[in-house]
Amino acid sequence: MHYILYYFGKLKTILMLLLLVIVSSYAIKLASECNILRKKYSLLNEELLYYSFAAERLNISWQSNSWHSYSSGELFDKKIASFINDSNSDLNISRSADGIISISFDHIEFSLVLDIIHFIYHYHNIYLKSVEIFNNADGGYVMGNITIVKRDSKGT
Repeated sequence: MHYILYYFGKLKTILMLLLLVIVSSYAIKLASECNILRKKYSLLNEELLYYSFAAERLNISWQSNSWHSYSSGELFDKKIASFINDSNSDLNISRSADGIISISFDHIEFSLVLDIIHFIYHYHNIYLKSVEIFNNADGGYVMGNITIVKRDSKGT
């Protein structure tokens, strides 16, 4: 009986150490995943900050495309829609009588939204009036609005 209690005590100690190793490794894994997510969040914030400053200091002298080539809407809409390759994505482009174009999107990857913004920057007589990007409920996707305004003859 004494030997059974002795070996049971050893088995209990081994199981406790094994449980401690499993819990410790899981805690280390969670900490590293949190660190990776924190770095991704930081990079996303830096990229958003870069594009917001780029919109303020936009140098229009190097841009060559003119808005009139897409003013009919069909080519412009097709080019914007060509960035979106996911059938679950929602993209709407609407125009008002005063020349304001509103692009609303949902369930789109953030990098594709940046591609759309980059495409718009190549037109010297339009500019971004506002860009709103929000995290979507679906992980990894964003939703929001982009408002484009035609520049007047004074360049404002």
